[in-house]
Amino acid sequence: MTLVIAHRGAWSRARGSPAENTLEAFEAAIELGADMIELDVRRTRDGQLIVYHDARVKAVPTSSLRYEAVRIKGTRSHPPLLADVLALVKDRIALDLEVKEPGYVEETVALLRSSGFERCVLTSFLDEVVREAKMLAPELRTGLLIATGLRRALTTRLPASRADYLGLHRRLADAAGLDRVADAGVPCLIWTVNGVRAMDRLISHPAVEGVITDRPALALERRHRVAPRDGEVRTPPQSMAPRTQEVRMTEHELREQVALGCRILATTGHDDFVWGHVSARDPAGRGIWMKASTFAFEEITAEHVILVGFDGEVLAGEHPRHVEWPIHTGVMSVRSDVGSVVHSHPPHSIAIGASGQPLLPVSHAGTMFVPPDVPRFTKTAELIVTPALGTEVASALGPRHALFLVNHGIVTAGSDVRDAVIRAVLLEKAAHQQLLVQGFGGAQRWSSDDEALRKRATVWSERQLSALWEYLVRRVEPGR
Repeated sequence: MTLVIAHRGAWSRARGSPAENTLEAFEAAIELGADMIELDVRRTRDGQLIVYHDARVKAVPTSSLRYEAVRIKGTRSHPPLLADVLALVKDRIALDLEVKEPGYVEETVALLRSSGFERCVLTSFLDEVVREAKMLAPELRTGLLIATGLRRALTTRLPASRADYLGLHRRLADAAGLDRVADAGVPCLIWTVNGVRAMDRLISHPAVEGVITDRPALALERRHRVAPRDGEVRTPPQSMAPRTQEVRMTEHELREQVALGCRILATTGHDDFVWGHVSARDPAGRGIWMKASTFAFEEITAEHVILVGFDGEVLAGEHPRHVEWPIHTGVMSVRSDVGSVVHSHPPHSIAIGASGQPLLPVSHAGTMFVPPDVPRFTKTAELIVTPALGTEVASALGPRHALFLVNHGIVTAGSDVRDAVIRAVLLEKAAHQQLLVQGFGGAQRWSSDDEALRKRATVWSERQLSALWEYLVRRVEPGR
């Protein structure tokens, strides 16, 4: 279905109507029945993330003003804080968040996560903003907005930014442009569509995922007229939610997956006698399914996977738990996007972590993580056995997906077991390759940030990651 996206809410310049980008306009869009709301995000001088379009307020840059000094056009009101918007619309409607400037992407992603807001796409005209959002939150849907240069966007900018969507100005959405987008297999959102003819043409076009409009009531009415009358249920696509929400495993399947991840780690340089562990979030919210203590990775079956509550109590299973359970609960308590955590002691990763040298993208494997640099936890090299230390590990990891525990091991986090285990495997491979380079006098060349990001989009595409996982499974389960 083609989504109707209310551009800055349902607003009007008529007296008594809501102004654009206000809580009232967003509430009106929800009541109207729009599928999504498009809004603009800026940051003020005092660090507030606000929903506001204009780059200037009476010729003064919005970013140089404190929040109290920013007023909505024609009113005496302040624009809403993004946090207040998320609280208003959560579980009621999906959002299209346009980030207007670089410099506060990490804050925006962190706010989305802390709010538990998942039904959104983050968009921008700036490639670096889209790229950074995807680096920080691979599970987040992103979109690159363009007004010119469709060919270059499809061939160069889209792969480099790793955007999931293209946001096209309506001038680019002619028949030839839409054919080109359809041939590339890229979903697109079209802005700003206010005319009846354009609405009818775009709403009925299979390549168009959504139309962004200042007239959502009219768009909804036109969609009702031109939409196929085949009883199709019209709801926002599941692609607006992270992959962790798309698949729900049974308890037994989840335990099997954790066990499989352990056995794969045993064959890829992560074996350390009986130490190291993999976990998966319990779908019912009771805690984590975690490898039991006193067993090596290669010994683990579903029987050796136990349910551990967020307080450390063993809720299901006959075997003892690892004392470092707070690593897993600490990360999952603050990262709603994380469905699995790995902690292991791979030798080359430990060596790179202790060296103080940054991990460099000297290989394909390195580009999975860099840029930015892989963070390091340096508070202690002792075991992480308290919830307080688990919280500090989670803080050091931040929004990233890999962490060096200096003089100890690594932590990787992913949307599911496959994701977390692959990251652990590739982190150790990247560290091993860098140490090999150091044996020949050190790296003289490595990928630039832009090249590394392009490689991440191609070398580590979903298709390639699926092929890698299937191979790793075949290694431990021949004939599967």
